[in-house]
Parts: sequence; C-alpha cells; structure tokens
Amino acid sequence: MLSELSNSNYQNEIRHPDEVYRLTGHSDVVLALSFDDQHHLYSAGRDGKIYVWDLDIPNEKTEFRSFQLLSAADINLQASSILCRCTDDWNDIDQLKADLRVIDLTSGSETSIPSVDILSDIALSNSGDLISGLTLTRWEGAQRIWQVSSGQLIGNYDHDFRFVWSVAFHPSSLLVASGDEETLTVMEVSSGAIIAEVQQFYPISNDFSFIKQVVAIDYSADGAQLASLGDDFSLWIWDTETYSERLHILSPSDQSTEVSYDRWPVISFSADGRLVVYSCSEGLCIINSQHGQKLISIPENATAVAFNTSGTLLALGKESGEIKIYDLESIL
Repeated sequence: MLSELSNSNYQNEIRHPDEVYRLTGHSDVVLALSFDDQHHLYSAGRDGKIYVWDLDIPNEKTEFRSFQLLSAADINLQASSILCRCTDDWNDIDQLKADLRVIDLTSGSETSIPSVDILSDIALSNSGDLISGLTLTRWEGAQRIWQVSSGQLIGNYDHDFRFVWSVAFHPSSLLVASGDEETLTVMEVSSGAIIAEVQQFYPISNDFSFIKQVVAIDYSADGAQLASLGDDFSLWIWDTETYSERLHILSPSDQSTEVSYDRWPVISFSADGRLVVYSCSEGLCIINSQHGQKLISIPENATAVAFNTSGTLLALGKESGEIKIYDLESIL
C-alpha cells in the first residue's frame, strides 16, 4: 500500500486549467455527463432534458429526450444507453416511487421498469442489461438489481440497517459495488455472493480511527482500480485483485466527522485509469491514481463530472444547470 498522503502534498505543483467551453441549456441540476469519441458531450438534467452537445460548434445542442422530471441518471456510452429515474409529477421528486427507463442511443427505443422504490443512486452495466439501484427507507437501505431485457427484479439485498449512498458496476458487468454508512461492498451479480467488504478508516492517532461513510465510488475502465470517497472528501483507491487499500489521500478537514450534506460528492476515472477527479475541500481535485500526486485543482462545486476519451478535457455540471469544460492538455 502506498503511504497515506495529505491533500497539501505537492502544493507547489498544482495547476489551474483554463475554461474553454461554457454550455447553457439545462435549467436545473446536471445529473450526468459523458463524452463520446466524436467530440460530443451527453448531458442529463433534473429539468428532464437530455442533450447532445456538438463541441465543434459553440453551445450547439440537440435535445435527445425530454421528460417532466429526472431525479437520477447514468449515461453509459459503452452500453450505448442512458438510464433515467423519471416521474411526470413535480410533487413526486422526493417520493420513493418512480419509473426507471433505459434509452437506447442507437435506435431511440425505451425500456421501462415502472414504479420502483429508488431514491439514492442508480447505475447501468456496460452490458446494458443490468440496472442496480439503492433504496432508502427511514431506517435502512437495500440494493436491488434488475434485468433490463426482462424487466424483472433479479436481486434484492439489505444493508443491515445502514443507509446506502453509491453504486457502480465492474466493467465486466459481473460484479457490482455499493457504499453505505460503514462499508464498501463488492458482490457477484449472478449469485449475490460477497466478494469483498472493506471500510474507509480515517486515522486520528496511532490507536484510533474513524470509519468514513462511502458517498461515491467508481471503477477504472479496465476494472483494476476502485475509487471511493469518504463523507469528508478523503479519497481511497483499492486494488481490485485483493481489494486492499493501495492509496489514501486524507482530506485537510483534520478530525471532522461531519457529513457534507451541502455538497454533491462526485468521483470519476479517466479512460486510461491514470487520473481521478473527485470532490475535495478546494472544489474539485485531479490526482495521478498511481502515486497520488495532486495535479490540478478547480475551485468549483460539481454535481457531475466526466473526462473525454483522451483525458484532455474535463466537463463538470453545476447545480444551476450550467456545464463548464476545462482544457487539461496544456498542464498535464
């Protein structure tokens, strides 16, 4: 395991990238972003709009779909699909019941799973045929898995009276990870067998550590790394061969155990797995995932983030609906 690093390490080498695009169109929170390899950016917002932006033409967008309201979304271009949690009633935004819809980006066809109990996070597998969603009740959470082709619920797993916050499929679609108040759990999709359970320990002294809630997670594209974010924006990177801790970057929040409810936690690998962007005390930080060096700091709070396929651009979505794109190539 690499040694624990403070977020203040390499301070003299941190650079701030130039903003090269500012996209306006969404009128509410940007929920998901993804670049294709043709210089297009896909976005989904809580305003119900799904846009495709042509970055060769300033602020040029095509409305791909429009719903009354989206409360969660996952844009998976590997699966050529977009997963949305949709409702047609503005009064139902915080209700448990809503439809899940998978939209095929090639044909435009939709598959709907009606009235599912999902409130927190949702994810679509790279195969395009699996959905995982995290449910919340007053006292506990659960993880559910649906098969898109049949519309059937094929897995339902309780989290032992713990709230669950985040979910991500392994690129193979054979495993799914979830994070809750205490544990990062990796499970086999077909059997429900637990492959790994690990906890995010934040050291206070040689003899004592806090367990940090797992508020966001992401696999690298090759599946070799799993990144997780604590509720104080400390970062962990796990080796998925053994699910042992390989890297831990401490937040400079000292010994605070307060959950940052006023921030949207985000985390994402670049396509080659070399970079990780995540919510940090400065706004957004980009690190080298191999040795933990912090390379870039952006003083922006984001609700969604995405690298382009070459890792030279970073898009971030805002609570206002605005999207900003930064040029990373000149400083990496």
